[in-house]
Amino acid sequence: MKRGFGLILIAAVVAAIAGVLLVNSSRPAADQAANQTVPAAGGETGDGQAEADGRVTVQGFAFKPAVLTVKKGTTVTWTNRDSAKHNVVSAEDSPAQGLNGPLLAKGESYEYTFTETGTYQYFCEPHPYMKGTVEVTE
Repeated sequence: MKRGFGLILIAAVVAAIAGVLLVNSSRPAADQAANQTVPAAGGETGDGQAEADGRVTVQGFAFKPAVLTVKKGTTVTWTNRDSAKHNVVSAEDSPAQGLNGPLLAKGESYEYTFTETGTYQYFCEPHPYMKGTVEVTE
């Protein structure tokens, strides 16, 4: 009888561990790596923000880099690398509006030229936890 109880206990522990691993692996990468700034081609500024040539990759349900600093007049290109469709839309509380991209399938891109300085906060409509910022300087 003790042996049967031991096997049941081991099976329950294994099932519990498998359940935890399954739940964590199904969470979007944006939850796991929220607000990380990924360096882009141009390097990093002193405050940890990426300064780049205007490229953002949409991958793992996140914008990479999450914060991008560009000069006024730069055209930023967002390219979707996920199989899910994503877009880029200005956040309501963003003082600088203007982003309103279409839903992008994998491999598709959206471009926007920043003609004014300011902070442009944006998100993905189908996945509102996906957020990014473009800082436009002189």
